[in-house]
Amino acid sequence: MNHLTAILPLAALLSALPSCQSYYGQTIVRQTDGLSLLNTTLSNVNDKTTADAAALEVDRYGTLLMQDIRGLLAHGKPNLLELYLLKNSYRDSNLKPMAKATLSQIFRLYGQGFYGSAALRQSFISQLSKL
Repeated sequence: MNHLTAILPLAALLSALPSCQSYYGQTIVRQTDGLSLLNTTLSNVNDKTTADAAALEVDRYGTLLMQDIRGLLAHGKPNLLELYLLKNSYRDSNLKPMAKATLSQIFRLYGQGFYGSAALRQSFISQLSKL
């Protein structure tokens, strides 16, 4: 059996799973884009005014995260091929370093007392209570 005949059934199987592949891929893209915007917003916080404005982005990203978590749970348990595709999509994404950057910003803002912004502090508390 040559490599081409071994690859063709796998290619057919992969093409039969576009909804699963695109669902997980879309989730990773949404999370990557959301974290990127959140990190940009949080990194620009340097006073009460920018902290108050950032509260909206914290709420927006929290809503996006919860929607994606609910979607993943509703989508059901992925099969082995879907897990493989998801693992590769995640590995090829920037989610892990972006999540670390987000935590760094959160610690920075916490250390600064959220620059006196009750709105930003409450946004973080509200989003955490949803988990």
